[in-house]
Amino acid sequence: MTNDATQVRQFRERFRRTIYKAMGETAHENTATRFLSDEDMARLDSLSNCPAIFQEFIDARFDIRVTVVGNRVFAVRIDSQSGQSTLDWRFDHSVAFELFELEPSIEASVLLLLRELGLTYGAIDMRQTPEGEYVFLEVNPAGQYLFAELLTGAPISEAMAQELLLGH
Repeated sequence: MTNDATQVRQFRERFRRTIYKAMGETAHENTATRFLSDEDMARLDSLSNCPAIFQEFIDARFDIRVTVVGNRVFAVRIDSQSGQSTLDWRFDHSVAFELFELEPSIEASVLLLLRELGLTYGAIDMRQTPEGEYVFLEVNPAGQYLFAELLTGAPISEAMAQELLLGH
């Protein structure tokens, strides 16, 4: 995340396929993730007024939303590449969302990450590449989870209530 145009230019030199998401208030509830175009590069000097998140684009077989509540991990496989919004699944809930079992080493890494960050709750976005590699994208300590529960039946609200009641 930066508002430094020089850093963005250097990043794009390393990663030609760069995506970004604007931060802060906008006219829309969510701002879509987009490829960083040559036109965007020409407007980078205005970035100092509006920081954004920049990432290397990762090809996906599918996306994964992992919601962690205490020591409970709820992973949802999102068939993001079959819909209209392959770059940002948040804008297309017509694709399949299904409960997904993470490999034990990935689940352990997710739990360790939250412990190291001092978080009891986190919404983690990951991608699985066409080659089967898991790629961590971000963790949001206040990320939404209700959509995952409604679309898959994952008992995330119940886990949240237990965590709050028991104070773990």
